Amino acid sequence: MSPLEDMAFSERGDRLIACDALGQIRTWDLATGRATTPVELPQSAHMNYAERTIWFQLAPGGKRVAAVLEKWDDDGNSSDDQTLSIWDTGSGKVLLRRPADHGLYRSSTWSADGSVLALAGSCHVEIVDATTAKELHRFSTGRMGSFSTDGRLVACWNEGKKNGDPFEIHFTETVTGQPVAVVSELHGSTTTLAIAAAARALLTADEQFLYLHDVATGKKRGRFALPDMGRGHSTGSPVVAIRVLPGDRHVLTSLADGTALIWDLSAFPTPALADKHGLTEMRTWWEELADEDAARAFLAGWKLTESSAPEVLKFLRERVRPVGGIDKMLVQKLIGDLDSAKFATREVASWRLLKMGLAVLPEVRRRPSGLSAEVVERLTRLEEHLTNPIPTGETLRILRAVAVLQRIGTIEARKLLEDLAGGFSDAPETRAAQWTMRQLKQGRVNP
Repeated sequence: MSPLEDMAFSERGDRLIACDALGQIRTWDLATGRATTPVELPQSAHMNYAERTIWFQLAPGGKRVAAVLEKWDDDGNSSDDQTLSIWDTGSGKVLLRRPADHGLYRSSTWSADGSVLALAGSCHVEIVDATTAKELHRFSTGRMGSFSTDGRLVACWNEGKKNGDPFEIHFTETVTGQPVAVVSELHGSTTTLAIAAAARALLTADEQFLYLHDVATGKKRGRFALPDMGRGHSTGSPVVAIRVLPGDRHVLTSLADGTALIWDLSAFPTPALADKHGLTEMRTWWEELADEDAARAFLAGWKLTESSAPEVLKFLRERVRPVGGIDKMLVQKLIGDLDSAKFATREVASWRLLKMGLAVLPEVRRRPSGLSAEVVERLTRLEEHLTNPIPTGETLRILRAVAVLQRIGTIEARKLLEDLAGGFSDAPETRAAQWTMRQLKQGRVNP
C-alpha cells in the first residue's frame, strides 16, 4: 500500500475514506474494520505519462477528491503547467478539470461544506466553485491558512516585508470574497492556525503559548502556556497542528514529541461588541447584514448573536421566510411585459422577475422565436444575475442570518432553520439552511 495522502470521515462518521499517493481510494467500515475494494482513479484516461500528481485532498465527507496534476518534460523537469481535477471517490469518475490560469498551485483546502475549494499560488488565493470549477474570487496574499469551522471565513497569511516583521492573518468572507478582519502581531514561529467559528476565535501558537485571538476585533483574548519540550527540542513552536474539535468549544494541539493536548476555549469567553441590544439596534444590524461591506455585516451578525435569544428570534421570524416557488402564469405575464411599449412597465417586469430569484430561471431560459432584441437582452441579463454565484442584497442578508441562527442554536432557532431548509431546493438560502441543520444535528458546530 502506498503512503496515504489524505483521510476523511464519512458524513455519518461510520466510515473512514483514504486516498494514497497512487490515487487509490480505500474505505473502511469503522464498526467492523473491513475494507472495501479500492477504487482506482482512472489515471490512464486522465493523466498521461508526462503528468504527475502533486497532491490529493479529500473533501469533507470523503465523496470527492481533488488533485493537482503537473506536466513534466522529457527530461523530468516541471513545465509550470498544472491542472486541477476533482473525482468522485465512489466511482472514480472525473467530475471536472480546470487549468491553473494564474500561476502554480502550492496547496489547497476545502470549505467545511465541500462547496468551494481554495487554491493557493505563490502570492494569491483562488476560491473555486467545486461543482462548476468557476473562479469565484481571487485575492493577493502571502499563503493559504484555513477555512473557519463553519466554512464562512477563509484565513490567509501575509508575512512582513522584512525578516522579523510581524505576520498578519487576513480573514475573507467566503461567499463574497470581501475582507472581514485582520489579526496582527503574529511573530516568528507562528506556523499553524485554526478558526473556531462559534467561539469567534483564531488559534495560533509560538514557542511558549497557544493564543486565542478575537476574529471580530483582531485582539488577543487569552493564552494557554505550552509544556516545556526540553533541550532536545528544536527551535520554533512545539505545536505541529491545531484542530478545532466538534462543537467549537475545544481545540486539540498535536506536539512535536508525539503527544497531544486538548484546551477548553470557554476559559476566554466571547466579549460583547455592543453596549445596547434593543429593537432600534437590531433594526440597524438587520440592514447591515445586507451591506456590501463584509466587515460591517460580520460585526452586525455577531451583535445580533449576543442579543437576547428570544428577542432576536422573534425579530428574525418576522423577517426571514423560506424561498417559495413561483406562479408560472405570473412569470409568463412578466416576461410578456418585457416587450411592453412602456419603458416603465419593462423595467418593473425585469425588477420583479429578478426579485423572484432562481425559481424563475427555467422560464427565463426559454427563448421562443419571435422575441424582440430588447427582450432577449433583458432575459440574458436576468439569467446572468440569477446564476451569479456571488449573492447580493436580500439573499446575502439571509445567508448571514443563517449564521446567526446557527450560533444561537436553541430549539426555536433550529425550528426557524428547518423552515428555511424547506424552501425552494435550488435557492442558496435553502441549501445554506439545510447544511447548517446537518451540522447542528451532528454536533459539529454548536453555540
